[in-house]
Amino acid sequence: MDTLELDRPPGPRAPGRVDLREAAAVTSAAEVMRRGQVSVTADATLTAVHALLKEKGAHAAPVVDAEGKLVGVVTEGDIERFKRGRTPAISPRSRPEPS
Repeated sequence: MDTLELDRPPGPRAPGRVDLREAAAVTSAAEVMRRGQVSVTADATLTAVHALLKEKGAHAAPVVDAEGKLVGVVTEGDIERFKRGRTPAISPRSRPEPS
């Protein structure tokens, strides 16, 4: 069984050890998320996004509009699919407006 070493005792089990399923059930996203991540604007080119992801060692970046509101996420996989010609259909309503 997979276990995870924790800084805090999880309860009646051995101090500091907990089943991964139990840990996932009680751990919040805020406890595991990265802080200070880069974000990109909706009008950023894929070339620029790909270079930024490589530079920062990231696999994804939040996409924000001009006001900084989250509009999506772009991943390395999205970029690779685009390069192979396998892009998701973008309807005119979902396409971000140029800034």
